Amino acid sequence: MKQITTIRAALAATVLAMGLVAQPALAADMTREVQAKLLDAQKAGGDKAVSLAKDALGAAKSSYDKEMSLKVLLSVAFKAKDYRSAVQAAQGLLDGGFAKGGERLQYTKYVADLSVQTRDYATASAYYQKYIDARGAGASENDYFNAAQVANLTGSYGQVMAM
Repeated sequence: MKQITTIRAALAATVLAMGLVAQPALAADMTREVQAKLLDAQKAGGDKAVSLAKDALGAAKSSYDKEMSLKVLLSVAFKAKDYRSAVQAAQGLLDGGFAKGGERLQYTKYVADLSVQTRDYATASAYYQKYIDARGAGASENDYFNAAQVANLTGSYGQVMAM
């Protein structure tokens, strides 16, 4: 239990430090339908906001529509504590090639931290490892600690020993 509490505290600190996701500015070249749904999602709260953001993602026609829909979905899902949807949005940003530079690192950390919240320890372990590999020498002791805790929860003792 203490392990999970430590990871939750680390998640909260990460979210506060990074500001989670800045609300994206909606551009004029965005599809009107998608833009309307995203604006409504940002005004709504809870499950309604998540539903509207998912609808916008489903209606996305351009890559810009999809990127903005995923960013808004990540933001509103996190606020609604719908961590599964937040993980899917962050993974979509990574897999879709929308995350560049530091964003790749940030979204990788989100997937790792939020996967702990959903008790998907296998995904959390894999993404912590990706995060540590990407950070290289910049990885902190806390990064290794969190990765080792999650790897231990999955029974990946070889991975824990390698850290």
